[in-house]
Amino acid sequence: MTNINEKSITTWQLLNILQVCDSAFPIGSFNHSYGMETYLRENVICDAHTFNRWLTMFFENQYLYNEGLAIKLIYEKLKKNEKNEVWDIDQLLTVQNVAMESREGAKLVAYRKLDVVLELFEIDLLKEYKKRIEENRSFGNPAVVFAILMYYLNVEKDVAIVAYGYSVASTLVQSAVRAIPLGQKMDKEYYKTLFQHWRV
Repeated sequence: MTNINEKSITTWQLLNILQVCDSAFPIGSFNHSYGMETYLRENVICDAHTFNRWLTMFFENQYLYNEGLAIKLIYEKLKKNEKNEVWDIDQLLTVQNVAMESREGAKLVAYRKLDVVLELFEIDLLKEYKKRIEENRSFGNPAVVFAILMYYLNVEKDVAIVAYGYSVASTLVQSAVRAIPLGQKMDKEYYKTLFQHWRV
C-alpha cells in the first residue's frame, strides 16, 4: 500500500482539485446526503457520538468499496482505453444503490457537475458521458465524473480517491453540523479521526 504522503502534485493540479472539491462548487452536492437523512429521521444519528460512528462506518464499508473503488477501476480502464467499461462502472454504482432517493440524488449531482466541469475543461469523454445520460444510456454518478476529470488532469489515482473522499466527508459533516446540530469545532475532529488512518 502506498503512503499518500509520498505522492506529489503540481500547483496547477492542486488548484483544480481544490476548486472541484470545494463545498462552494455549484453542483448541489449539499442536497445529496448519501443516505444520512434516513438515519437522522430514524434517530440512529442523534448526536456527535452516533454521527462519528456512522461516518466511520460509511467510509470503511461503503465509500472505499463503492466510489473509492470505482475511481481506482476507472483509472485502470482509461489507461487501457476501455471506455465502455467505464459506462459499466456507472451502471454498477447505480444498480447497487438500493435507495431511490440516493440514486436520483447522485444522478442530479453528476449532471450538474458535468455542466460546471465542462465550462472549465474541454474533455471529450465527459461530453460523451453527458450525452449518454441525456439519452438514458448511462445513469450518471459524480464519482465517475470526478474520476474522468482527475485522470485527464493527470492527477495520481491515489490522490484522486482521497480528494473525492474528502469532498464527500465535507458534505456530510456540514450537513450534520446543521441537522443534529453539532458544535462548529467538531467538524475538525471528524476530519482528523477519519483520515488519520487513510492509506490507499
